[in-house]
Amino acid sequence: MVDIMPCGRTVKSDQYIHTLKTLQKRFKGGRTQNVAGIFLQHDSAGAYTSFKIEEATTKLAWTVLPHPPHGPDLASSDFHVFGTLKD
Repeated sequence: MVDIMPCGRTVKSDQYIHTLKTLQKRFKGGRTQNVAGIFLQHDSAGAYTSFKIEEATTKLAWTVLPHPPHGPDLASSDFHVFGTLKD
């Protein structure tokens, strides 16, 4: 599913809830019958951490995974360095 926002518009909690409900309808119409077993992971932007979003995901019975912490000095794209660091 691709939900495109018009240029210059900010994602707000009401728009995000609408997107989640649309996603749920598409899951129900497809092969996935267990829409309660959905896991979401998104960043810590205000629109995603609001009480309204938490309430909506609870009603949908979806699990929101915490955003993983990361250090600003090492990006996940630097995976090729890990082998050298281990040695």
